[in-house]
Amino acid sequence: MTKKLINWELLCQFSKILHVMRITVVLILLSTTLSFANGYAQSTKLSINLKQVTVKEALETIEKQSEFIFFYEDQNVDLERLIDISGNNTNIDELMGNLLQGTNNTYRIRDRQIVIARKKEDAPGKTGGIVKQALHKKKKLPGQLPMTPEPHCPV
Repeated sequence: MTKKLINWELLCQFSKILHVMRITVVLILLSTTLSFANGYAQSTKLSINLKQVTVKEALETIEKQSEFIFFYEDQNVDLERLIDISGNNTNIDELMGNLLQGTNNTYRIRDRQIVIARKKEDAPGKTGGIVKQALHKKKKLPGQLPMTPEPHCPV
């Protein structure tokens, strides 16, 4: 009986080659999948020509012509405001910009869902109210500064 010798170096190199081939195939599949994954909002073009309609009617028209769904709170959006909106082969981003122009609303698109909300107010701690007015009119602010400086923290 003869024993067959296994060439471990050759087996190790073959194993490395197979590993590299697997990684290459996975990367190719992943890149082709991602290249075809174009977002619905980017690829959808709408043609709309509406005159003197309410915002609510415009949103309903967009929903009927596309697969978009709108989410909003009635008290945050003026749904009865009359608008003129038109666009031929226009993307949804441009239409929404025209629809909400001059309002205190903003929107966010997530695939087929469009959320309309109020624009955020100034965050706490930022200048606002009396401070903004005083800076704008270059007036002195009411109040007093302490006479003795407070100790500074060592750095």
